Amino acid sequence: MKIVFRIGFAAAAAYAILTLALPQTSTAPKTLRDGVFTAEQANRGEQIYTAKCAACHGDNLAGMETAPALSGANFRKSWDGQPLLTLGNRIKATMPPFAPNSLAANQVTDVLSFILKSNEIRAGNVALSLAISGGTAGAAGSLSKGNTDWTTYGADLASTRYAPLDQINKDNFNKLQIAWRLNTNNLGPTPDRLYASTPLVVDGTLYVTAGTARSVGSRDPRD
Repeated sequence: MKIVFRIGFAAAAAYAILTLALPQTSTAPKTLRDGVFTAEQANRGEQIYTAKCAACHGDNLAGMETAPALSGANFRKSWDGQPLLTLGNRIKATMPPFAPNSLAANQVTDVLSFILKSNEIRAGNVALSLAISGGTAGAAGSLSKGNTDWTTYGADLASTRYAPLDQINKDNFNKLQIAWRLNTNNLGPTPDRLYASTPLVVDGTLYVTAGTARSVGSRDPRD
């Protein structure tokens, strides 16, 4: 009986050691921390970035005007821990703003590799591979063409700066008159008189900011 027990215990111990020794396949989504990409991918991504992205996000990925930075502490804070696939799908669907969905899946992963490298994440021997969502060119831009909302600074996530509204055109623009004014005195002083905000329209409601504290006001623009 003791011999059988010893044999069984030894077999179980050997199985446990073998299991620990085998490479473990992680099902967790890749994040910025993983840094699984090759130097070749990053080099190709740099060329794509220079041609397609640098004009808005800057040569050093520091961001320009409304285009956010793609490197540095703020970027890492925003995306640290989030799946790289989420960022990849966003790039695929909205970038570049003049031709969203025009980058192939492998180009997106190359750009992501360059972004990782620019955030001081070292390249490895394993290529970055993500299940980037497909789509046809211009699909993201077409979302705004049937939508009268203006939900971001550039109209939509693709920054198309387009709305299908056609009541105002080049023939009647010079005939426009003030329909109403919004008095923002009750929102506090506005020392910077040159400050201009971009109103947003969501579900037919107009949102504006005013005052020192950048208070948010909303109203129905048809009133």
